[in-house]
Amino acid sequence: DKNISVYAHLSRFRPDIADWFEKRAYNLQRNNLDLFPRINQFPVKRGTLIGWSGTSGASTGPHLHLEIRNPANELINPIGFFSVPDTMPPVIDEVIIKESNGHLVKAVRDTFFISSTIAYISACIYDRAIFPENKLAPLQMSVRNERGDFFQMDFRKFSFAQNPSVVRHSNRTLQKLYQKKYHRFWIEPNNKAPFYSGKAITQFPEGISELYFQAIDYTGKTSFKRYIIKVQV
Repeated sequence: DKNISVYAHLSRFRPDIADWFEKRAYNLQRNNLDLFPRINQFPVKRGTLIGWSGTSGASTGPHLHLEIRNPANELINPIGFFSVPDTMPPVIDEVIIKESNGHLVKAVRDTFFISSTIAYISACIYDRAIFPENKLAPLQMSVRNERGDFFQMDFRKFSFAQNPSVVRHSNRTLQKLYQKKYHRFWIEPNNKAPFYSGKAITQFPEGISELYFQAIDYTGKTSFKRYIIKVQV
């Protein structure tokens, strides 16, 4: 299908691939190389050994790192290539609002009490598939208000060159504070990730308003959650 599979952090390749790399590295007198074998140079089919999983490079432990890329070298969500059972909808676990003064606000019985009309939303949202301990990213997430403002993320694909922007998407400050992964529902400067659409909701009227969150997994299972925002400046 002309898609590309990528395996990273391996401990070693199978012998013929390793020999091919070592000869190239010796001839060029370099250890760090980007090499692309010819089509069918190393034929593979289901069950063919490619290498052994490991923890080389920037890694915290042995694991299998698999990527699927399309012919344009864009990363594709790999879950669509596997028959993964999915019996559970995504979880909209927690939403945190950061006021303009930096104060972090959590909801009380699904209601936020904030003192700023400018604020920034982050949300811990994940998909469990079939196991409660899973924390997979949903396919899509969105938030809207009763005025029709809408902001959405779609994680079907992105360019590998845009990985720094993907890193900026996660709210690492909240992750360190609460030991959860939070998605930013606004776009930081220099974040050029392609999966955003609409306009981030960062302005809230004084008084009472509402936010509606939606998360969709790869099988179409959908979760909704409504929050009330009470602003008193």
